[in-house]
Amino acid sequence: MLYSLTRLLEYFNKTGSFNYLNIKTFSLFLIPNSGWFKVLSERLDSIGVLTVLDAMALELLVGAYIEWRRHRDVIEQEGESYKTTSADGSVMIRPHPQVAMMADAWKRICRMQAEFGMTPASRSKVNVNEAETIDPFAALLSKRED
Repeated sequence: MLYSLTRLLEYFNKTGSFNYLNIKTFSLFLIPNSGWFKVLSERLDSIGVLTVLDAMALELLVGAYIEWRRHRDVIEQEGESYKTTSADGSVMIRPHPQVAMMADAWKRICRMQAEFGMTPASRSKVNVNEAETIDPFAALLSKRED
């Protein structure tokens, strides 16, 4: 997060404003080397739910997703549980610590997906700007009337 804020302040100091900063430009400041930010920002921007103000929330979503994937990869290699021996010599099976961390990341992903309307249930609650379809014939007629 500090990385993105530092880069954003550098941009402001260089240009003097944020007026020309759109979400695609803003993505350059966030999560370096993460293709997921680019993918999600383009998809959300295409349906009109993304503004520059949403960049931090999108960064949190992508960060949680990257974290979830990292935990999932560890669990796939090491398993969901492990065996340990107690002080009295009995064998106990315990859940891998990554399981709880993965579950926490999943909860954060689900909350952020709902904020952006990325689930079927939440999609109806988010205002989506429909892409304007221009009727070529109507455009021609409107030019003639001018």
